[in-house]
Amino acid sequence: NAYQDRFLEAVHQDFRKPHNETIMEIGTVLDEARNAIKHIPSWARAKHVSMPLMLFPGSAKKVPEPLGVSLIIAPWNYPINLTLVPAVGAIAAGNTVIIKPSEFSPHSSQVLEEMIEEYFPEGWITVVQGEAQETQGLIEVPVDHVFFTGSPKIGKLVMASAAKNLVPVALELGGKSPVVIDESANLDTAAKRILWSKTYNGGQTCLAGDYVFVPNSRKQEFFEKVKKHIHAFYGDNPKESDDFSRIINERSFNRLAPMITGDIVAGGEADPETNYIAPTVINVEDPDSHPTMQEEIFGPIMPVMGYDHIDEVIDYINDNPKPLACYLFSNSSRLQKRFLRETSSGALSFNDLILQASLPDLPFGGVGNSGMNGYHGETSFEIFNHYKSVMKRSLLVDVPFLYPPYKISAPTLKSLMKWFT
Repeated sequence: NAYQDRFLEAVHQDFRKPHNETIMEIGTVLDEARNAIKHIPSWARAKHVSMPLMLFPGSAKKVPEPLGVSLIIAPWNYPINLTLVPAVGAIAAGNTVIIKPSEFSPHSSQVLEEMIEEYFPEGWITVVQGEAQETQGLIEVPVDHVFFTGSPKIGKLVMASAAKNLVPVALELGGKSPVVIDESANLDTAAKRILWSKTYNGGQTCLAGDYVFVPNSRKQEFFEKVKKHIHAFYGDNPKESDDFSRIINERSFNRLAPMITGDIVAGGEADPETNYIAPTVINVEDPDSHPTMQEEIFGPIMPVMGYDHIDEVIDYINDNPKPLACYLFSNSSRLQKRFLRETSSGALSFNDLILQASLPDLPFGGVGNSGMNGYHGETSFEIFNHYKSVMKRSLLVDVPFLYPPYKISAPTLKSLMKWFT
C-alpha cells in the first residue's frame, strides 16, 4: 500500500495521470503476479511427447530452461504495467532481470527502483537508470534475452543491436490500430468506448483505436455522440478536468500539435505551456494527405473517415502495415468472421477496445510491424524460456537396420519405417 500511494503521486507528477487510471494499471500487474504464482508448478512441468516404436524402449520430453539474464526496456506511458508485467514472466521462468525504465517518466522510474531494491534480493532484479546512451550500452552487452516495448522505429534499432550478439528479442510495438463501425452497431455505445480508448492515459496507449471508419450515412450522428461523451467525461473544459492526462513532454506535444488541422469537429485546443491537447475529433476526407494518417498518433486526436462499402475498409486495412489491434463494432456474426478471416493484427476485438490486454491468459503482442513474441500468463513463461529437447533410450535394445552395412532393401526399409513410425 505504501508503494501504491507513492506510484499514484509519481505517475501524476510525470504527466498528470488520474489516480484511478494508475490504480487500474497496478491492478493488472497484481493480477498477472497472482496468475503466475498459481500456475508456475504446471507451467514449469516437463511436457512429454510421443516416441516412435523404432526408438522403444525410451522417452522424450520438453524441459523449460531459463534463458538467463533478461533485459527489459520499458516505456513511459504505462511505467508500472509495461515494466513489471514482463518482469513477472521473466522471474516466473527463472531468469534474473535488468530493467531499464524510461527517462521520460523519472518520478515513476525512481519509485520503481526504490521498491525493487527494498523487496528483491540483490542480483534478482537490477534497475539501470539513464537515457538513450545507457539503453544502447545495455543492448550491446551480451545478455540472454531482450524485451523491448516502444515504437517500430526504435524496435528495429534494438533488434539490429541485439543481433550482433545473436540475442533473441521480444518486440512489443505499436501501429495504427483501426476501428470500424458498421450499420448494425449501437452508435452511442461505440462512440463512448472509442472515445474512452482515445483519451484514457491522454491517448498515449499503443492499443488505442488510432483512426475510425464509420458509414457515411451515420457519420454526422457519430460526431454528435462523440461530442456528447466528451462533455460527459470531462465537462465543459477538459483542461480543468482531473480525469484527463497531459502529453508526456514537449517533444511529444510538438509532434502532435501539427496534426490538429483540417475539418475539426470537436476540440482542437493545444497549450504548449502545460502540454495539453484537448480531446479532438477530425473529419478526414483524404487519408493520404492528412497528417493524422501518416504515423501512429499516440495522443487524444481521433481522425474519422466515412465509407460506403465494407470492402473498401478491409482493403485499406490490408494495404497498410499490420496493426497491434483491430476493432470492429458490429452485431453481424458474418462480418465478424470476415474480419477474423480477412485481416491480420496482433489482436482482434469486437465491440470493445483495449480491455483484451487485461486478461492474463490472453497473449498480448503484435505481428509484423507491430511486434513479435507476445506475452502475459503462460505465454510470458514461454518466451523467457528455452524448451530443451530431452530424449532417453535403453542400452538393452537396438534397431539393427539403422547401421551400415545396409543389407536391407530400400522398398523393405520404406515398409518397415512406415510401420515403426
